[in-house]
Amino acid sequence: MSTPLPLNPFDAGTARHEAYARAVGYQEIDPVDGRLLGYMLLCAPLETGKDWVARSINSCSENADLARLCRSFIQVFLKPMGAGSPTPMTPTYAQPSRPSFEVLQNAPMQNLVQGEKYHKVAKVLALKRDRYRCVITGVIDSVSAKKRTPHYVEYAGNRVGAELQGTNRAHIIHAHLNQGVTDMLASEVACFYADGVSAVLMLFSGIELNELSGDGLHRTENMITLSLPAHDHFNKLEIWLEAVPGVPNTYTLHKTDLDYLMNAPNIITFSSTDPELLPLPDPRYLAHHAACARVAHMSGIAEYIDQYFQDVEGSDVLAADGSSADWLCMRLGRFVSVR
Repeated sequence: MSTPLPLNPFDAGTARHEAYARAVGYQEIDPVDGRLLGYMLLCAPLETGKDWVARSINSCSENADLARLCRSFIQVFLKPMGAGSPTPMTPTYAQPSRPSFEVLQNAPMQNLVQGEKYHKVAKVLALKRDRYRCVITGVIDSVSAKKRTPHYVEYAGNRVGAELQGTNRAHIIHAHLNQGVTDMLASEVACFYADGVSAVLMLFSGIELNELSGDGLHRTENMITLSLPAHDHFNKLEIWLEAVPGVPNTYTLHKTDLDYLMNAPNIITFSSTDPELLPLPDPRYLAHHAACARVAHMSGIAEYIDQYFQDVEGSDVLAADGSSADWLCMRLGRFVSVR
């Protein structure tokens, strides 16, 4: 639900204070867009991210520029993270691929890590690291429970009374980040725009886009095992995980509705069955997901984002013929040079 921006928390006379004041003022003209700008500034995971958002806002001389900046933020941060996109409620083990899921379940972890990156391999690696459980709800993967492979027996732990459900391997930052950009703009602009997206992702959250290109998308650092309902909520930015300060690999579960995943604990600690071969989720990726979720819901954009993406296709904000590219690329190009 949309939440009005709080009082300006930044020191007077700073670029952040000036930018936040503009967001508060713009909130009176367009509540959702003004809050989007303000919460982008408040929720950026890095100090460099806050500085980048502040520069972006302060570079806009007119309200029309602020409106365009809001659309750019939505396209760069929210759409690539899956906002407005439903999650297919089908366990990943049901998707066709080779080798078979059962064969992969029985394979040594060293062989899987060094082998080809089939999407089933990614699921199996996440399952083995996460003890064949949803990391949020604790339910056990039903297919693995039925197969009872040696790895499952060794790592699943206490299974008495545990519920069995289908699970998915969930990408924290998923394929839309790499694929969505070129669909938005004319081909002659897409490469420049992609470079800008890479730069602003680094500035906002400290993530290099090339970490997630190709097979990098399926690294265990970018994967978590989730039950089907948890995966759907996670992809829709309806739940997110925020790091507990000073406690490694421990997160607080946040929800937009308390009725979601009612039996899930409030505090979640990640662990790995093999920390060297199967690293834990990257805190930067989870922080980026959390920032996107907070911005989406506190600004109010999440309430009508589906309609927004239908409307923007017919607007000139990111026109397919490239007519609006000069404005956007000028700003992205400026930020590419600030690295």
